[in-house]
Amino acid sequence: MMNVTTPTWNHGATISFQPPSRNVHTVFVHCSASDRANHDDVSVMRQWHVNRNPPWNDVGYHYFITKAGHIQTGRPVANIPAAQAGHNTGTIAICLHGLKEELFTQKQFESLVALCQSIDAAYPNQRIRFRGHREVSTKACPVFKYKVVLGLDASGHMTGGSNTAPPTSAPVAPPPRADKSTQILDNGKPVLILQSLLVLLGADLQIDGIMGQMTAQALKAFQQQHSLLTENGLDAKTRNALIKALDRVTSLKKPDKGQKVKALQQLLKLAGAKLTVDGDFGNKTHAAVEQFQTRKQLTVDGVADAKTQQALARELLG
Repeated sequence: MMNVTTPTWNHGATISFQPPSRNVHTVFVHCSASDRANHDDVSVMRQWHVNRNPPWNDVGYHYFITKAGHIQTGRPVANIPAAQAGHNTGTIAICLHGLKEELFTQKQFESLVALCQSIDAAYPNQRIRFRGHREVSTKACPVFKYKVVLGLDASGHMTGGSNTAPPTSAPVAPPPRADKSTQILDNGKPVLILQSLLVLLGADLQIDGIMGQMTAQALKAFQQQHSLLTENGLDAKTRNALIKALDRVTSLKKPDKGQKVKALQQLLKLAGAKLTVDGDFGNKTHAAVEQFQTRKQLTVDGVADAKTQQALARELLG
């Protein structure tokens, strides 16, 4: 059960930021990569960070902004954050709870602006720079338009022209990595493949093509189970292990229904079949399996057995 952390500032409260004695020149904005209500607390972020591999001694962020716009304190602001590898010294880290841009709230944005204004005002003799984590990382974090929300100029300084209106469009996805690895907040085909394979192997996941915390945790659990390095994402060894693990899955056939059928349909669709991903193994899914089996010179019976599922994974993972 999620602990409920008492906010340092409730939404709409006057924020009085007290600067630490250490030098600060930049504030970095992050997002939590989850929209789940039971993750909407800094205590959950702390648990994730302390239990990561290798472990940290505290949550990496100084402040966490809930969907209700309440601001919770994480790591003491006197301490250097662990949030932007290679760019932690001289910074303050703020994380907003969220994964999909359209689900961030206006209250969150209002609290982010108020907190950043208070931080900015606490340094009258210098100009604090505000940046997104994605400026120094291949991750898409934060996934919302923080420059618009905070009213930043080209150098990352606040101009007073903030915009806390709810978002209207999704951000551009980061370019795919040549090694086919995946990171938090990646989206698109590689994530759909990964989620579908994890579901076929028993994970309870939504197949939405977004690498959120639940997908990342399911991948980590699989890697730990197979003695693989968890920090390398969907690397070659993990891809091979996923394919091999499918040799133990149960067959899917007419008239099966459910999440595993959705995963199979998604993989068939990515492999070229014209299918609706509805979780219902009907005639069209049966025909799509037969067509794939014919193409791969497998036994053609319309039953997605372990060999068929492995062949799908092998084709899509490369």
